Amino acid sequence: MGMEEIKKKLQAELDVLEHQLHFELPKAIQHAREFGDLSENAEYEAAKDKQSHVGPE
Repeated sequence: MGMEEIKKKLQAELDVLEHQLHFELPKAIQHAREFGDLSENAEYEAAKDKQSHVGPE
């Protein structure tokens, strides 16, 4: 695998992560908030956990 192929693959992975961070995860978090009490909301916790893994460090 050449450097150009590696670069394209990494860029594709980055594009997916950016899409998740800016579009999918905020929607999932908002959806989870609609269930009310966030202290015992597994969907909210899962979305926030995934966001922390995808987001900038």
